[in-house]
Formats: sequence, structure tokens, C-alpha cells
Amino acid sequence: MAAFSFTVPFTRVAVASGGMSPLFIGSARAVVAAVLAAAALAITKQRLSRGIQWGRAAIVAGGVVVGFPVLTSFALTTAPAGHSAVVIALLPAATAAVAVLRGHERPPTSFWAMAAVGAVAAVAFAALQGGGLSGLHWSDLLLFGAVVAAAGREASNAAVHDRRVQ
Repeated sequence: MAAFSFTVPFTRVAVASGGMSPLFIGSARAVVAAVLAAAALAITKQRLSRGIQWGRAAIVAGGVVVGFPVLTSFALTTAPAGHSAVVIALLPAATAAVAVLRGHERPPTSFWAMAAVGAVAAVAFAALQGGGLSGLHWSDLLLFGAVVAAAGREASNAAVHDRRVQ
């Protein structure tokens, strides 16, 4: 978590000045994550995925490895890091909501109420920072898109790791 907390401000520094392409930065973040993941899997001697797990892993990678870092990198060309971090803070609640929906679970009403409060707070923050609902910027939409991409794929990640799937 500590390393992840630095990605937004460092990405902002890299792309804000126009010195580096957001596509390059987003892709580089994905490559670094892949190298670290491969090393962790090799060190712990994990067995390779089989069959349908490869397809599921590709879907997860689409959102978590490509969608999230690339969308946030483009958003950070104009959005401040602090603003972006607040919007991205929706990710845990969004992931929980997607997991509940995908799992056909029935959480208590308080779960949905608190998820809605968090979503409204993030949208309100983004809107107020931009001068009202009409002040939402493309960067806000990119950040919300990054949250949706990552939430859906993180929730899908459980199926990838289910060793019972052949």
C-alpha cells in the first residue's frame, strides 16, 4: 500500500510537464507490476495457470494492468494528484459492489447506503473542485473510468485464482 500511495503523485510529476507521454507512463507502470508479479510467482514457486484461467487473467489484466494505469496517467496530465487520489479512493467500495453483484450476494441495505454515500461524496468533491456539476472535466471522467475498469477486474480476479477451475 505504501508503494501504491506514491504512484499518483509520481505519475502526476512525470506527465504534468509534458516531459513523458501518459501512454508511456501507464504502460511502464504495467511492465514494472508484471516484472514484480513474475518475480513473486517464481520465488514462491507457483504453478502456471491452466485452461480458462489464461482468458480470465487476460480480462483482469485489461482493467487492472492496462485500463487503470493508462486512464489515470491521461487524467493526471491536467488533474492535481490530491484531487485524483480522492476520486480514486472510490476503488475499494466499487470493487466490493461489483463483487457483490457478480456473486449474486444480498448484503444489507446499509452496505448499499454507505457505498452510495461514498460515490456521491467522490462525485461531489470532483464537481466542487471544478466549479459545479458542469465543471466536471475530462480528467474526472478518466478517473471514474479507471475506477470502473479496476473495480470490475479486481472483482474478476477471484475467479482467476480459483484453483478448482480447469
